[in-house]
Amino acid sequence: MESTNASRTGTVSIEKIWQQVEELKEEVKGLLMDSQKKPLEKLELIDSIQRLGVSYHFENQIDEILEKMHHDYSNGVVDTEHDVFNKFKDEEGNFKASLAIDVSSLLSLCEATHLHIHGEEILDEAIAFTTTHLESMVCRISLHLLEKVTFAHNN
Repeated sequence: MESTNASRTGTVSIEKIWQQVEELKEEVKGLLMDSQKKPLEKLELIDSIQRLGVSYHFENQIDEILEKMHHDYSNGVVDTEHDVFNKFKDEEGNFKASLAIDVSSLLSLCEATHLHIHGEEILDEAIAFTTTHLESMVCRISLHLLEKVTFAHNN
């Protein structure tokens, strides 16, 4: 009799856990599809979901978001003056010198360059800039950051 109760309790707990998982998945879907979120916020959320290894649960939403961003960008809907990548540049149009000493910023910019489409000049420039500076820092950074740098350049 005791093992039957334990079995029922285990089943209830598993069902409750699956219910919580489904609720969390719905919450994340809501965050992804939130029309109030800026494109950068959505990209950061997608990046976090992918790093957690759960993006397969949200493939349709991620594809939809990326297709819309691509469509908007391709059709000039995006205001290039306020383009997120231009925020990394100074008044002369060069990447800010402060980026060259900030490994985390360089790494973030490097990872973002993987979203580029052929002919996107600013991202081509960003690839060259981040590659040069990250390679020069390799001997001075922690193993954890070195792994991130290697991963970013290999993807």
